[in-house]
Amino acid sequence: MKIKCPHCQKVTELEHVDYGSNVECICHRKFGIGKDTVVEEYSEVDSRIPEFIGQYPITGFIGFGGMGKVYKGIHPNLGLPVAIKALRMEYVTDRASCDRFVKSAKICAKINHPNIVRVYDCGYDSANVYLVMEYIGGGSAQTILDREGCIDATRAAVIMQKVCAGLIEAEKLGIVHRDIKPENIMFTEDGTVKILDLGLAKIYGDKRIGKDAITVSLTSLGTPQYMSPEQAIDATNCDSRADIYSIGVTLYQLCTGRLPFDSPDLKELRRMHAMDTPVPPTVYQPSLRKDFETIILRCMEKKRDDRYSNVEELALDLDAFLKNRILPSTLARNVRLPSSFSLHKQTAEEVSANASLKLLLWLMIPILSIALLSVFIFYNSSQPSSTSPFSADVRRGPPENAIMEMLHRQAAHYVEDKEYAEVMEIYSSYKGPFARETEVERKRLSNGYRLTRIHETEQLLNEMAALLLEGKYDDALNRYVQLKGSKLVPELGKTVEELTRLGPSYAETWRPKIGKPAEVVLAAQSVLFQVTSVHADQVSGVIPASGQKIHFTLRDLPLSEQTYRLNDMSEETRKLWMGVTYRKMGMSREAARQFTSSFLLGRQFLTLFADASGDSEP
Repeated sequence: MKIKCPHCQKVTELEHVDYGSNVECICHRKFGIGKDTVVEEYSEVDSRIPEFIGQYPITGFIGFGGMGKVYKGIHPNLGLPVAIKALRMEYVTDRASCDRFVKSAKICAKINHPNIVRVYDCGYDSANVYLVMEYIGGGSAQTILDREGCIDATRAAVIMQKVCAGLIEAEKLGIVHRDIKPENIMFTEDGTVKILDLGLAKIYGDKRIGKDAITVSLTSLGTPQYMSPEQAIDATNCDSRADIYSIGVTLYQLCTGRLPFDSPDLKELRRMHAMDTPVPPTVYQPSLRKDFETIILRCMEKKRDDRYSNVEELALDLDAFLKNRILPSTLARNVRLPSSFSLHKQTAEEVSANASLKLLLWLMIPILSIALLSVFIFYNSSQPSSTSPFSADVRRGPPENAIMEMLHRQAAHYVEDKEYAEVMEIYSSYKGPFARETEVERKRLSNGYRLTRIHETEQLLNEMAALLLEGKYDDALNRYVQLKGSKLVPELGKTVEELTRLGPSYAETWRPKIGKPAEVVLAAQSVLFQVTSVHADQVSGVIPASGQKIHFTLRDLPLSEQTYRLNDMSEETRKLWMGVTYRKMGMSREAARQFTSSFLLGRQFLTLFADASGDSEP
């Protein structure tokens, strides 16, 4: 039948579809087939699945999209299942266009990589231009999104690492994909990642393939939701950095479950990609690591010169993320390495263009050497010697300084959150350029933060002990949060939280008894009363016989009752609670025994009791 897209108004002929089917137009908008979209209905004969496409027997219909139909077939010689993408002839204007498409597909067929869907064959007959590919039956990344909503960063990085490996191989033949998206990232039955639709990619470097070429007309637009800004303007002027942008969008969607930009208006969508700043993915997924967010947002830079310069550079960052190492691209952006570290290969034109500049620099070397020597002598004669224990043990040059500044930036947000273990790891595990030259200072900084952690932990424990000794549990919890105690002594947080909940939890057990008669033992006497209210950790009531009001908390109960209520608490919690109870009862020796046997705070309590004992001496 012929249908009209309600978005772009293009009329398209599709087979094997019926009312209620969902289709995708070449404008990449999906819509359902209904009375408003059907232009002309065909008979059942017109929608018959062909027996053959070329020499390939057809065994079934897989699906359809904006550019044609995909069938399942059998390779006549190998007997293997294959996927056959048949492109409608309306996309091919003449024999020359068909020949160019076949030539492009033949180039793609040369790629034999585990992460690229193999192209077995291509050709055209009276009805179709077709592409014969490896059949992949394990679903796509879009299938995962539909099923799970989103996935964790590690899983997304592993998937995209394989995609990068395939794209790197394709780029060796001058191929840019230009339509990276979840639907084109497939999985075999054993989980191997496969890039789909490489056969419809742009083959760059071939000047004969211009704006009117079939490979351009088929895929020049890519998919708007994943398209780089420059691709929307001129798809013939794209390189691998367009794929890098699409990878960034795909990673964003895989980790957050949503697209960074989306709009039903195609022009608005293009404007958003070109002008709007994406919401940081950590806003939607707070658990996402900052370094992975850095990878995603760098992929999605508006200017392609600000993105990763090539797919290899992106792959290195993904590998570093998976190994919990510093992102190598941070070095590349902040450090100008010596020529021995350069990854850039100059063309003959670049060498020729730089020849005169190099000659000028060689002529200036003697003059520069004298000037630098003078500065060096003056600096050494005027620089005062440093005796600070925090001063550098070695004199560093600009490259080493840049390395250290980069490490400082990496460590900064961890320092703010008191995540000193991560800070020490950043300095101690660095293995990049100038690692040996910066080793002494990195060790010094790592040891310094180790001592800082010890000092701040000691300060935290001292403050906690002083507050818990007085039974000020809420104050202790607030202070614990303020000092980011969960980063220093995480196990203490559980104890303090249990202590703050004990009293209110006990009081809540009386709430169902409000307005009813009850009995409680206070001051070794049984008291009959009527419960009137429960507020925070306090229970209130009235004695009917006398009208006397009473108020009590868990702490007012007999020791045996308190001990019973503590059965479900940790041993540490029981010791600290009973320590306060004994202290309020004037049982100092027993209180001291409970406090000083604390696993977490025993030493601090011992010091507090020793100081109190010293203060009380005449």
